[in-house]
Amino acid sequence: MRIKMSGSYRSHEFVDAVDCIIQTLVANGVDEIRSADIYIRPYRGNQLLHFEDQATGTPFKLLRFQGSRSRPFKPRSPRVNPVVDDDTEN
Repeated sequence: MRIKMSGSYRSHEFVDAVDCIIQTLVANGVDEIRSADIYIRPYRGNQLLHFEDQATGTPFKLLRFQGSRSRPFKPRSPRVNPVVDDDTEN
């Protein structure tokens, strides 16, 4: 399922909108969301914000949240490996 949110949101409005979506899903029988991808364009005023790692100064475009039931990846084949440098543009 894809959820598209058009328009602009202040941070508290975004929280309210996501809560409304979650409550609608729950009201329709959803008791678990197995994965979710959220694509945002963060702005301050009219300026698009870009973020850097505080320790290294390296720019990044991906924040990964590990859920309470996440677990380490265990490769079962030498042909299948995790990709550390995640290219979110392609």
